[in-house]
Amino acid sequence: LVDIHLAEAMAQKLYGELKDTVSQTYYEQIFTIHHITREQFDEAYQQLQDDPKLMFQVYEKVLEEINRQEAQVK
Repeated sequence: LVDIHLAEAMAQKLYGELKDTVSQTYYEQIFTIHHITREQFDEAYQQLQDDPKLMFQVYEKVLEEINRQEAQVK
């Protein structure tokens, strides 16, 4: 999820078809790196949505990691 959110943040600066193309490329690369399919990701994300407590816990860790990476860049 960290990679997904970082990719989304980068793609937000783009517009139109370019944004869609870049987003799709990012997603494909992320799924390849993590050895999962889009379907597997969607299923896992749906499971998180079905369990708000677990989703909160996961997103706490996602935000911690994003903040850690941001601090390393600064």
